[in-house]
Order: sequence, then C-alpha cells, then structure tokens
Amino acid sequence: MKPHLSPLLLTLLIILSLACCTTPTEKHIPANGIYYWRTTFRPTTEERAFVREHHIGRIYLHMYDVDIVGYATKNIEPIATLQFQDSLIAGIEYVPTIYITQDAIRSLDGQEKIIAEKIVTRTLNMVDWHEIPNVQEVQIDGDWQTSTQQSYFLFCKELRKLLHARGLRLSATIRLSQLREKVPPVDRGVLMLYNTGNVQNAATSNSILDIETCKAYLSHRAIQKYALPLDYALPTFSWAAVYDTGGEFRCLSYSQDYPFPSFERIDSTHYRSCYYDIYQGVMYFPEDIIRIENTPYTLLQEVKSLLPICEQNSIILYHLDNQQTQRYSHEEINSIFAH
Repeated sequence: MKPHLSPLLLTLLIILSLACCTTPTEKHIPANGIYYWRTTFRPTTEERAFVREHHIGRIYLHMYDVDIVGYATKNIEPIATLQFQDSLIAGIEYVPTIYITQDAIRSLDGQEKIIAEKIVTRTLNMVDWHEIPNVQEVQIDGDWQTSTQQSYFLFCKELRKLLHARGLRLSATIRLSQLREKVPPVDRGVLMLYNTGNVQNAATSNSILDIETCKAYLSHRAIQKYALPLDYALPTFSWAAVYDTGGEFRCLSYSQDYPFPSFERIDSTHYRSCYYDIYQGVMYFPEDIIRIENTPYTLLQEVKSLLPICEQNSIILYHLDNQQTQRYSHEEINSIFAH
C-alpha cells in the first residue's frame, strides 16, 4: 500500500525537487584559466606542457559561432564548429564557449527561447559526443548594445534556466563599456580586458590593450559596484592592423614579420607595403600601412594593477597558442596569474 502524503508535505517535496533541478550542482571554484579559440582541437606538445606547467585548471573551449546564415532567409545558425583532431587534456575543467555575433543578437527578438533551446541542445550533444569531461558551466560571448539589451537579456535568462535544469552554470563575457549598464541574468561574468582600443582608427596606438581606455572605465570603483561576480580575461596575443592609403581599415593579419623588399619598415611598429603582394594569406596593395600590435608583460601588469583582484577572481588568458605565449617567460606567465 502506498504511504499517504499530506498536502503540505507534498508541496514541500515539489518545491525541493524544483530547487534541485534549477540550481547548478557545483559552486564556481577560482582557477587559472585559458581560452582555446581555434576551429580544430589539436594542441601542440608545447601547449599541453604550458597548461601543466602553469597549473591551468579551466579551459574555455570555443565550440562554434552563432551568426546569420542565408542572404534571403537570414536564419540564426551555428558556424565555424570546432573539429576535434586530438585527445583532450586530462584533469581539466572545460567550459564550452559559444560566440554569438552582433548580427545574430539583433535578430534574436522574438526567437530568444527557441535559439536558447537550440544552443543548449547542440552544445550538450557535442559535449556528450566528444566525451568532454568536467563540464560545469557554459559561456556565451556576445557584444550586446543598449538597443539589443532587452532581447539579449531574455535570451540569457532562457539559457540560464535551461542550463540550471541540467545542473550547469551560465557565464557571459562583459565588455568594459558594459560595466556601466545593467547586469545580464547570468551566474558569472568574464571581463574582457582586450580589444579595448579602436582598431578601425589608423591613429590608434594599440587596439588590443589601450591602457587609457581601461583607466577611464575602471575608475570610480566600477567593478566593485558591478552586481555580478567577475573573472578577468587578459590578452597574450598579437596581430597586425592593415590600412589603405587613405587610412581606412582593411583587415587584421596575425603576421609579425614583414620582410624586405615587399615591405618597408617605417618605425618599430609600422610597415609600408611596396607593391601588390599576397603574404601569409593577406592581399596587400601598394602603400598599405601595417601597424604591429602586441601586449608586453609590463602592459599586462599595468592593467592588472587597476583591478580589484581577490582569491575569488580567476585570471584567464586569451588564448592557448604557443607562438604567442612563448614571447613571455615562465616567471612572467606565473606573475600574470598571481593574485
């Protein structure tokens, strides 16, 4: 015979069961982190060693982008899906990370719940299929604007509800300018301390990490007033910005070496193309100006000094690439991670 439950006890059991289904099972534990942002998962021997040597406990694994696909239909669809070509690094917590473009964010209105469901289903199917271990969190990376805030926040709310039902947290990237806006409905934020300058402007000295921009946004205790726990993502990469003769931005290149006679050196950070040439996958025209940008250790330490870092904050590097990280010494990397 089934035991009889009083209405009050039954109500309490239902409330407890719903709470269990809508609360992440694990608390966020601070850890050294790094992004893996390529379309193939095939870390080199040196990159695997880097993870071990610097006690990296969390990898933010870029799974795919979400963008507008189709000239006529303009559907919101996944693109640039990560292809797994090697074994995962053992003993690591993985955070599946999905980048959603501004075009896709602008098209969310009215589809927030549907797209959230598709993203959660696709992401967790990939986690299961590739047997990605130690997944406790999913991250959404999107640059929302004031005009798209309401729709994007509803989208995040739907994502979080779906993930909480599976015992997972939701985190989101936060741009410096968004520190002055409302807090998105997520469990945690990652403050992006890169791409802080205007790469479109040929007069910008360093668009990767403009320290004056950081100072402007981080003054007046902006982080302390922000009602969301934050981790900090710092850049350990370089690139080259290419401009035409009129100063119009053309593209980015990841080259750092521009050899003569195709290129003429102007100063320590600028080159000029001498004639039409395709170099490392980029088409250059005569008189194009190339500006080399990087993030030296001293600049990273300067921006760290602006942050209210405590034991609850994680430092995350962008991103795992031996060609970039080898520019720093072992001690410098440890110092960047240090609290």
